Amino acid sequence: MEKIIELEPDLILTLKGMEEAVKEFENFGIAVYTLDANKIENVLEDIEEIGQLTNRVEKAEELTSEMQEKIDEIKTLVADVSDEEKPKVFYMVWNEPIMSAGKGTFINNLIEQVNGINIVAYDDLEGWLVYSLEKLIEHNPDVIIAPKSLAPTSGTITADERFSSIKAVLENRVVVVDDDPVSRIGPRIVEGFKQIAQALYPDIEF
Repeated sequence: MEKIIELEPDLILTLKGMEEAVKEFENFGIAVYTLDANKIENVLEDIEEIGQLTNRVEKAEELTSEMQEKIDEIKTLVADVSDEEKPKVFYMVWNEPIMSAGKGTFINNLIEQVNGINIVAYDDLEGWLVYSLEKLIEHNPDVIIAPKSLAPTSGTITADERFSSIKAVLENRVVVVDDDPVSRIGPRIVEGFKQIAQALYPDIEF
C-alpha cells in the first residue's frame, strides 16, 4: 500500500471487499472507485463511470455501445428458447471441494441472461459456496462449465468418477472456458458471455 501511495495516483480502482484499504487511500486524499458488478449491465455502468472520472466520456460511451450491441446480438439468438428447452447448468469453480456460484454472482447472471438454469441458484443459494456432490448428482445438469484454471481440458472433470453418472459427462457436454473473459470484470466480459452462450447452445452460431 505504501508503494501505491508514494506514486500519488489520481484515481485507484478497487474491488468490493477492500473497505479498509479504501479508507486508507481516502485518508491520503486519493480518489477511489470500487467496482462491484454482479450483473453484465453493471460492467457497462462501471466503464461509463470510469470514463467520467478520467475525462474519457466519449471513449467510454463508444466502448459500452459496442459491448451492448454484441450482448444484444447474443441475447436475440437465444430469445426464443422455451422454458422446457432451457439447459440446466453447473458452473464448477473448483472440484476439491466442489465449489460453485449462486444468486447474486456475476456467473449466475451470465447463465441466466442466455436462458440457462443455474442449478445452484435454483436451490436459492447465494454467493460463492461449497456445493454438495449429492445435490449435483440429484440435479443432473445438462451442461457443466469449468474455467481453465480448474480444468485445462474437459477430461479433468469427465475422468473424475464422482461425476460419471451426470448427464453432462455422459453426453460429453463438459465445457472449459477462459478465466479472464468470464470472471474478470471488464470489456472482455462480452467474449465471456459468448463462451457461456456457446457452451449452452452449441448448435447456434454466435
